[in-house]
Amino acid sequence: MKKPKHTYQNKYGVYYARLQIPTEIRHYYEQKSDYFEKSLRTKNVSEALARSTPLLIGWDAEFEFRKKLHKPSQSSIHEAVIDYFNDQLKYDRKRRSESGDPRMAIKAVSKALGENKSIKTAWDGVMSHDVRLEEYKQEREELETAVRRSIATGDMTDFKAIARDFADEKRFDLGDDEMDEFCHSLAQISLEFLKAAKKIDVGEMHYVSNNPILSHLNSEEGRLRLAPSDKTVGVLVERWMKDNTYKRSTESAYRQGVRFFAEYVGEDYDVRDTFTLSNAREFKFKLEKVPVKASEAREFRGLKFLDVIERNKSVGKAPLSPARQDNLFKGLKGFGRWLEEHDLIKENPFRRIRIKVDKDANRTPAFKIEQLSELFSSPIYTGAESSNSPSKPGDVEIRDHRFWMPLVGLYTGARVGEVAMLELGDVVQEDGTWIFWMSTEKQAKNNTKTARDYLRPVPIHQQLIDLGLLAYVEDRRSGKSKHVFPGAAQDGEMDFAGRYSDEFRSYLTKIGLKKGADRLGFHSFRSTFITEAGKNGVRRTDTALLVGHGAKTVTAGYDKGYEGTIAQRAEWVNAVKYEGLDLS
Repeated sequence: MKKPKHTYQNKYGVYYARLQIPTEIRHYYEQKSDYFEKSLRTKNVSEALARSTPLLIGWDAEFEFRKKLHKPSQSSIHEAVIDYFNDQLKYDRKRRSESGDPRMAIKAVSKALGENKSIKTAWDGVMSHDVRLEEYKQEREELETAVRRSIATGDMTDFKAIARDFADEKRFDLGDDEMDEFCHSLAQISLEFLKAAKKIDVGEMHYVSNNPILSHLNSEEGRLRLAPSDKTVGVLVERWMKDNTYKRSTESAYRQGVRFFAEYVGEDYDVRDTFTLSNAREFKFKLEKVPVKASEAREFRGLKFLDVIERNKSVGKAPLSPARQDNLFKGLKGFGRWLEEHDLIKENPFRRIRIKVDKDANRTPAFKIEQLSELFSSPIYTGAESSNSPSKPGDVEIRDHRFWMPLVGLYTGARVGEVAMLELGDVVQEDGTWIFWMSTEKQAKNNTKTARDYLRPVPIHQQLIDLGLLAYVEDRRSGKSKHVFPGAAQDGEMDFAGRYSDEFRSYLTKIGLKKGADRLGFHSFRSTFITEAGKNGVRRTDTALLVGHGAKTVTAGYDKGYEGTIAQRAEWVNAVKYEGLDLS
């Protein structure tokens, strides 16, 4: 094996990793040598390769980071100092919530009494919160003494590490004199924070600062007020949700977006002070650093927004996609619009925030014929180990929603929610043709199922009839549920898609069809149907009528030419043939 790159052996044969510091960033390092080097503590070439690789990757990353630093303007320095002040305030809120927040004490009492503990034990819980708050005050007093000593003596040693980390976060390229000045600014702003914290101790949220950098605190816009208990973000979100009905997955995403923002700006402050354009812009950039599944992953359990971002520096999970960020922002835009409509804020700041999303990159892919063949020859269609183990081969025949919904999706192009919410009364014969009356979840929420003006007729493909779908439906009519696929429908909720959509993706993964973030899912049937319809000569406008694109409603007057008669629609549907797919 050849000697690993960027390594050498000393006279004793021990390998060392060695990498030259790029000339343009050499001034950042105080060492005399022009190289980073470290002993690999081995004479074995294979071990040297294994140990040197992560080391060299780390050094490369360090060099690339340094290359991206820039000389900041004075306004950038001022903004950074303000950010530092705000970071201190956010840390202060966190410490108070963990220490002396009265509501935390009440929770402690309630918990103790709920566990049948004595009143004394419950009271001790309250006192422990008070004690922790006193400890926090003592910490601040010690910090104030240290800060004043640093300013008086000019010795910024205590601030250099903090200033360097903060400058790195902002990508600032600061020389020795500039760094010294930056340290002094952070020390002075720390005093301002400590003064503000004392105001908060006695319940005053408006702090007047003599520091010109923090002059915004003296204006109405800069004031932070504690919200009344009936107008905290948590309470307002519930009122907003009560006014709007969303399917479960959408509501979950919207709540998460609002929760993240509330944790960032302060959950207990008046929305008039926190729902500002500057906060919205800052939050947008912070959101770019949030890892995927931050609310589910074990590594981030119990952590709040900024803590999640900080923890992920060591965990290293991929950040949210632009599409996911945009989805979270839709919730904030909706919530902000509701606050504005109810005169709780002057203007919705999120109206002006845009997240660039590459729609092509997020488009759901269609299934290939080979993938369809693999899906429809998997255990659900050929025999499973059991109903609880549908992805494992066996002799158990499955003929519930898991069998039929993919087939219906393939031959109608309908959305998963539209298929899941089909009721037995939606499968009827019109003019001699069996059809589905399809509706979206939004239409179902706003209109009754008998309002045919808000449904669209989709003829049932002959292939589905040949496979026995009508016999399945007739058998279902004797059951208790009104739904065609009761295993997927969720009575009493507006989320007809979430549960089965996840179930189907999981099945695709278990049989080896879905890999990573390839976006394959039930919606892929919709893309596949539209693609195949075009290949088989169905006009795009006619396909749009079948799948519910491009029109708010399809009326019951289906004999009108521009909407297509039932007979015409049946021709369009049955024109879709998947050459090479054997479903016999």
